[in-house]
Amino acid sequence: MKIVKRTKSDIKEDFVENLLLDRGILEKDEDFFNKFFNPTKDNELAPELLDNMEEGYQLFKKHLEKGSKIYLVVD
Repeated sequence: MKIVKRTKSDIKEDFVENLLLDRGILEKDEDFFNKFFNPTKDNELAPELLDNMEEGYQLFKKHLEKGSKIYLVVD
């Protein structure tokens, strides 16, 4: 199988960085770049801000207490 890298320009170095710039995901701003590639605790979201976090926690806790088998899928 042949893999073709399709971008606006031919990327020879730092493929991931340049691909993210090419797709508009990453900005050329150095501060943004550092936060994206070198995140710190200050860049983390509080878990309670994520959708359905409390409901997921309660469901997980219920099944732990019941001794249910739990299968985790990481995405």
